[in-house]
Amino acid sequence: MKGIQDAQANEFEVALPFVTGVQKINDRDTKDGYLLVTPAKNEERNLVEVAEGIINQTVAPRLWVIVDDGSTDRTAELIEALERKRSWIVGIRLPGEVRDLYLHYADVCRRGFDFGINHLDTNGIDYSFLGLVDADTIVERRYFEKLIAEFKKSRKLGLESGGLFQRRKGLLVFERTDKHSPRGTGRLWRKACYLQTGGYPASLAPPDVISNAKAKLLGYEIRQFQSIVGIQLRATSSAGGVWKGLTKKGKSWHYLNAHPALVLMNAIHFTTEKPYYGGLAFFLGYFAAFLRRDPKIHDEDIKRYFWKQRPLEVVANALDKGCL
Repeated sequence: MKGIQDAQANEFEVALPFVTGVQKINDRDTKDGYLLVTPAKNEERNLVEVAEGIINQTVAPRLWVIVDDGSTDRTAELIEALERKRSWIVGIRLPGEVRDLYLHYADVCRRGFDFGINHLDTNGIDYSFLGLVDADTIVERRYFEKLIAEFKKSRKLGLESGGLFQRRKGLLVFERTDKHSPRGTGRLWRKACYLQTGGYPASLAPPDVISNAKAKLLGYEIRQFQSIVGIQLRATSSAGGVWKGLTKKGKSWHYLNAHPALVLMNAIHFTTEKPYYGGLAFFLGYFAAFLRRDPKIHDEDIKRYFWKQRPLEVVANALDKGCL
């Protein structure tokens, strides 16, 4: 893929971003402005490299809010250093709680967005988009420039992301997902879409999955542009361990009222990728929640979507790829 090759050759060649006087293109007088939020918990190993990717963006954010979720390492110290180097970087600190990839994670993100929206509105700073980049994700230098360009091509497009890759033995390996579904990290909302869908939903399911569904239900198009490169420094849902993460994801599919056929298709998908036991972990999580008769989401529109509409979308995508 040419996009990947370009990224490997050019996009990750960055200057030292913390040297006073280094200034990248920051077109702050156009309608390309965006608010960016990054949740961080004990990310001292990754945060400097992630920050290089943001500081060196060809279109810098109006405001970058880094939410320290009670880190016990040097994360807070690194955020303070970033604040001193760029006036558009702001850190906020929350009391520490147990890491949770759904409910608590979404709440941390929402606090960052609420803070950023209030700050920009209070200071009369215009912006058209809202973005989310996790503290384990490095993005190419033109990442947000390219995403914003895609928004300009279609007024129906409400939510998008680039594609995510992982480093394996010196190579960038694509993390296979549905190209029609934006990833959780590296995503960018059109402002109207973010507000109309109620922001970033906090529940017992992956917030990005619900956010994608809500955008579709309101008539927005959503996309993942796999030629726009982000590198995730650890596998998706692996912060607490891969087995635990996929078991929790299976449980969340029961919470969302997913049709059994959709559950089976997801389990098969996870079985085709390393670690190959992922499908079993996902299915056991779902089946345990089913046997316990765990409660489901109260949003009837979301329940109907995952019972009726989403399975048909997955089948249509598989047919489009020639997998069925």
